[in-house]
Amino acid sequence: MLPERELEWFSLSSDVENWPKDKRGLPVLPAETTAQKFPQAAAAPWVVFTPCLAADKSGSRLGYGGGYYDRFISRHGEQCLLVACVPESHFLEFSAIPKEAHDRPVDVIITENQMWITGDEKIQKKIKLFDQLLNKARG
Repeated sequence: MLPERELEWFSLSSDVENWPKDKRGLPVLPAETTAQKFPQAAAAPWVVFTPCLAADKSGSRLGYGGGYYDRFISRHGEQCLLVACVPESHFLEFSAIPKEAHDRPVDVIITENQMWITGDEKIQKKIKLFDQLLNKARG
């Protein structure tokens, strides 16, 4: 995280499996890694997983209040598949998440039990594009 509530992105050419782990067992970027800063002006990633406290079937999400992902989504959301990861108990059937003008809905919501596609035709096109890119990357 950077000042002005921006996220810093890296393009990694290192094997994450072999990274050192922090006290919670999560991988930590090693100092000697070949990571290069991902320029903000570069093409957006294919998919972005956004953390959240809650989400509803309309694609609205309740974040953690910093606005980091909202800023990224406002710049790159049209170009990538936006996926919210939320516990099943916090996935709401109805549109109950308060929305503000800057909030952007996510395309897909994943819980430990299900995956919900928010249903918009534009989202279906993004999912198809993601699938094509993934198949192309596989060879």
